[in-house]
Amino acid sequence: MLLLHGTTSNRTSWDALVPALAEGNVVVRTEFPGSGESPRSDGPVEVDALAWQSIGVMQHPGFDTYHVGGWSLGAVVALAIGSLAPHRVASITSVAGWSKTVTRMKFTFGLWTSLIATDRELLARYAMADGFTSATFEPFG
Repeated sequence: MLLLHGTTSNRTSWDALVPALAEGNVVVRTEFPGSGESPRSDGPVEVDALAWQSIGVMQHPGFDTYHVGGWSLGAVVALAIGSLAPHRVASITSVAGWSKTVTRMKFTFGLWTSLIATDRELLARYAMADGFTSATFEPFG
């Protein structure tokens, strides 16, 4: 089973689910360039490139077919894997992905790129404000 994380996250976003998913499965969690312990990419990060990299990760230990799960960017990459290598995919679970990058998303991604270059802490604060519900912040007043 291949699990793909979303933007502004890393492989640890799956930690709570891995024990249940690992029952009867080998679980592989990758990290996209610049996420977690993975080095940043020298160039643009493209969905198809992430999909091919993920396919390669699964080919290395010899997995011929596998289940793929992803959320946000990981959901988009999961669907790309299904498109690029349908013979390798047993199933896909895609949560909160998108089929087309619209103007608002392009603006947001550009903002993230600028924040990464200028103030990584501010990016983290923005990602929390954008990604968490109001209930998450209630214990902090």
